[in-house]
Amino acid sequence: MSRPVRCDRCGRVYNADVHSSCPFEAGHHVRCSACGYIYDAAASIDCPRCPALSTSRSGGRHLLIAAGVSLFVVLLAWQGAAWSFQSRVEREVDATFAFLRTTIGNATHGRVETQLWSRSIRIADIVLLPIDGQKPSLKIAEFVATGITLLPTERFSANRVEASNAEFTIDSNGRVHIESITLEHFSFSPSQVKLAEVFTRTTVAPEADPTSLIRAYRAIADAWQDVKVGNAEGRALRMVRREGVSKLASIRLAGADNGHLAEFVFQDLEVEQAGKAPTRLKRLALEGPDMVNLIKKSVQFTTAIQAPPRDQTLLLLPLLQAVQLEGLNIPEGGLRHFVSVDFFRASWGQFVNSVPSIARLTVRMSGPLGTADPGPFKMLADAGYTMLSLNIDIGTEWTEKTQTLVVAPAVAELGHLFSVSGNLSLGKVSLESFVIDAASFEAAARLISVGTIAFSIHDLGGIDLSIRQAARTANVSSDAMRRRLIENMTRNVTAQSSANPDIQRLVDAIVRFIERSGYTLSIELTPKGDVSAVLALEAFKRDPFSALSQFALGVRLVP
Repeated sequence: MSRPVRCDRCGRVYNADVHSSCPFEAGHHVRCSACGYIYDAAASIDCPRCPALSTSRSGGRHLLIAAGVSLFVVLLAWQGAAWSFQSRVEREVDATFAFLRTTIGNATHGRVETQLWSRSIRIADIVLLPIDGQKPSLKIAEFVATGITLLPTERFSANRVEASNAEFTIDSNGRVHIESITLEHFSFSPSQVKLAEVFTRTTVAPEADPTSLIRAYRAIADAWQDVKVGNAEGRALRMVRREGVSKLASIRLAGADNGHLAEFVFQDLEVEQAGKAPTRLKRLALEGPDMVNLIKKSVQFTTAIQAPPRDQTLLLLPLLQAVQLEGLNIPEGGLRHFVSVDFFRASWGQFVNSVPSIARLTVRMSGPLGTADPGPFKMLADAGYTMLSLNIDIGTEWTEKTQTLVVAPAVAELGHLFSVSGNLSLGKVSLESFVIDAASFEAAARLISVGTIAFSIHDLGGIDLSIRQAARTANVSSDAMRRRLIENMTRNVTAQSSANPDIQRLVDAIVRFIERSGYTLSIELTPKGDVSAVLALEAFKRDPFSALSQFALGVRLVP
């Protein structure tokens, strides 16, 4: 028996004999917006009958389970890969040191650590110690390679290689300590490095075993050919020998590829010598060296029974682009006097038959003067000069199209005495002129014609100094000595000037240059027609005034 009643609040019908009040109002009932079903929100957050939400809950649980399983698999795989990487590295390290023991002697290392995430290996306490005691030994406190190749290959590569506290014992007389060595973007083939031959280079004298030395040089050249390095640097180098201690702040090379380097730089070198002040060098840079061919050529010169001809050494020029040196101080005659090269740069290029067609030399240097020095240097020392500086800047360039060789700039300054500048052009300079053989060059040079020659000399005090010192030697006044020099000059050229009026104009300009201080004398020679450079030079040696007749002379004197 039942008594149905409709609830006034929710409109639901319930059995009043069973329930004294609406059972749907006892909880917090809500209607599902998706399916319309009314359920107790206190008992269930989501609709228990809604198929969409049921499927969503089921899918979410599946995703969580899948993610957990995937993470577990990834961690397991990573652990396995790390263990495999560690095992492979240890095997390769052990195999490498086993090979070193058969090649060199004792080869040991300390703990080997790896890190898969950074693809790095760390080896501690590396020692290479030859058994015979004659070959050099090597000790490295720690070796670290980062970003190495994961898959086994014949070529070892790493983004960065570091070695700290390396000590290289050359022999009983010396050893080298390097605080740190860094290589970036480094790769090489271990099979290309013949360690036995390389180690021979440091112990074999050329006259004792030239064959072994040749093999050693070739092994070094092959290694250079194979190695690739973006940048490399060694810091805080210290060499200790019986003769003294040498220090080098850094040695750096860039762009090593196929045996060529972009640059090879030595920074802050100091060489100690007993009883003398140390020799110091701020910077030495070799630009574009071809290391492979330099090594091969050097072994030819080293093992030669006789010194190679001078023209053969010119074959080394194409293997280097430039040499630059800064801050060289060499002790001279004691602890306080130095020959100083503030700047030196020699560059060359555009080779024709192994001879450069463009070159430039720049030098800024100075040196001490003493009363024991010969010739004009003694005169300067007697005049109170203690140092003499020299600045040079000279360049040449050949143009194939016009077959013209131009010497410019050509500038030199000698202390506070004189400065000289000029330029020269030569025509009919053919390809055959660029030869090393002297006989072939002499034949081609006879066809070269001389162009315009310009020359200027500026007095910086040298005229007055020369006259004062000459007057002191002759025990006369400076004015008297100046007049004597002028009279001697005009007397010697009187006969020549009558035949060539240009000579008289030149002598008059030189006289005014001697009479006045601080002036600039400019001379320009323009050839009258086609003048052979070789014949003109021979004529100047025999009779300078007669040779001038081949040129139109321009003379100018300015303050």
